[in-house]
Amino acid sequence: MNQEKSNNSNQELLDTYDKLFEHLSQAPRSRVIIIRLADVCLKLGRKKEALGFYKRAINFGFPAEELEQNLKASFSEKELESIVFPAKVEP
Repeated sequence: MNQEKSNNSNQELLDTYDKLFEHLSQAPRSRVIIIRLADVCLKLGRKKEALGFYKRAINFGFPAEELEQNLKASFSEKELESIVFPAKVEP
């Protein structure tokens, strides 16, 4: 039963990935679509692909600080070397 549920969940994620990728072809600079694709890739265990999408979203202006906590929880420091997070400013 758990295996079947897992397979269904993975299939749903793959279907979502396909739909998002199709939408991305219509709006290649959509940060929302890119972030959702990154999140789906991460859930599918496609870390390298997810990181590429996160970097792409940041390059298109998505604020890195909004992703910082999730990225640091999901990726190693080495994997995140190429992402520049804004310095924390203490009041």
